[in-house]
Amino acid sequence: MGRHTIVFNRGVAASQAYSRRFGNRRPDKIEDKKLREAAFKWLSRGLEEAIVDFIGQAKSNKFALRAAVYEFSHLPVLKAFGKAAKKADVKIIYDRRKGGPFEASEKAVKKARIKGLMKRRETNSAIAHNKFIVLLKNGKPVEVFTGSTNMTAGGIYGQSNVGHIIRDEDVAQQYLDFWNRLNRDPEYKDLRPANVAATPDPVGAPPANSVTPFFSPRSDLTLLEWYAERMKAATDFVGFTAAFGISRTISPVLLEERDYARYLIVESEGSKRTPKKKPGEPQKKSPFDIFQKIRKTTNNKIARGASLRKNNDAVGNQLHRWLDEQLTGLNGHVKYVHTKYLILDAMTADPVVISGSANFSKASTDSNDENMVVIRGDTDVADAFVGEFMRLFNHFYFRDVVQRQTSEDAGEKPVRSSHLVGDDSWTDRYFEPGSIKALERKLFA
Repeated sequence: MGRHTIVFNRGVAASQAYSRRFGNRRPDKIEDKKLREAAFKWLSRGLEEAIVDFIGQAKSNKFALRAAVYEFSHLPVLKAFGKAAKKADVKIIYDRRKGGPFEASEKAVKKARIKGLMKRRETNSAIAHNKFIVLLKNGKPVEVFTGSTNMTAGGIYGQSNVGHIIRDEDVAQQYLDFWNRLNRDPEYKDLRPANVAATPDPVGAPPANSVTPFFSPRSDLTLLEWYAERMKAATDFVGFTAAFGISRTISPVLLEERDYARYLIVESEGSKRTPKKKPGEPQKKSPFDIFQKIRKTTNNKIARGASLRKNNDAVGNQLHRWLDEQLTGLNGHVKYVHTKYLILDAMTADPVVISGSANFSKASTDSNDENMVVIRGDTDVADAFVGEFMRLFNHFYFRDVVQRQTSEDAGEKPVRSSHLVGDDSWTDRYFEPGSIKALERKLFA
């Protein structure tokens, strides 16, 4: 085993492959047991197994587990913690907000009979949004499991997510120190400066060949501003996932034209609601309006989470040979894209990958319990992330275009399809200097 193991779930329940294999039915509604199990395994693509196997390493009194979780209701994972606790020392901090995931978590915790392992995060007025587990051996932290995956059926089988194991004692120690801070259930006035002291705000490029964690909540938005600065400093490639919209701290960078390709995968186009105007300040644009400007900025390419549904729009008339696609039904708020990662200069010898639980937002920086890790110079990690990113991007981009072809209220003129031509003139745009197609041809050559 190497320093990193990275596991992405399928993240494309609404797909032709799923429809062909499993008849376009919700996985939990498939009557045949073997087919139902096969559907869940296909959707997980090893993510559930990676979580359970990580927990399963704690198989004697030499081991301990320290976890911090948000949505926590997937019984196979909870039972894995329970099994480990029979021999190892297991403690789990979880979100306790009424109206949040607390009620579902409480029911699952009771059913899995692991209430004695749990500790509520009481004093934080925002959300305890972490999804990490630290493995200790002989009292020493040795590995950490982190990423974007909530321990729920929807997190593992539905929306796109990543699980990331880091086998690095120094990194694991920093995560354990963070867990210990959270275990004291501190208030903002104590936790924010402690997190900044433990993981100081970065300046300039991250250290060469480094793995650097950062923890929230923090005292201000300096870390979020740093993410924007690193995106601005990229020279080769940007890949960015935005599950909950694009922060107003980051959007100005994406509105600047670049001579390389920048790719965004988003859950939606954002709210059309205009922010309330403050006295003496100009009226701010809505997230939807900003999104449309970003879409039109030179060399930005955006893929919005989408599926092919023949029964509720004009897609069936245009794509009559394609199968209808249906989501798992396991997710409510976020149906397609739940990952939170940023890939910079992926095709160079010095890439940067930033990934974790935080949504590159104000709330994720100064209010929520969050963890992120910045990895520089590891081309294997960058390859894993960019390969998965482009798989998802291409899957959603086609469906996004189809939806915009059939929608007149997208805030722009609908995309119109073109027809096949009988000569090689279709290749011209791939050699037009400065065009996005020419940049892509060179980037992926």
